[in-house]
Amino acid sequence: MGDVRCLLCGKDAKPARSHPRYHGPQIRGFLCERCGEYYVTRVAASDIEAYPAHKKAKVSAVTREHSELGRPIAILSSGHKPSGEDDIGIAID
Repeated sequence: MGDVRCLLCGKDAKPARSHPRYHGPQIRGFLCERCGEYYVTRVAASDIEAYPAHKKAKVSAVTREHSELGRPIAILSSGHKPSGEDDIGIAID
């Protein structure tokens, strides 16, 4: 596919377009055949790297479900507060 690796399953992925409600250099998008389309802040990406495989699999299930519904999510660190009224993602710790 591409030269990007999915943070959740480690398979080849493609960079995703920008998140519909959150933009900037602090967030990256992924298109993965297994995990779907999702977005991750830099801080959350660092946290995810330290996760054991079973915890990554749980997050992958959530990203896949939302992607299939056409509502890709952003994975945020627990200290991140998105601006605006609507939640745009899930917080991890």
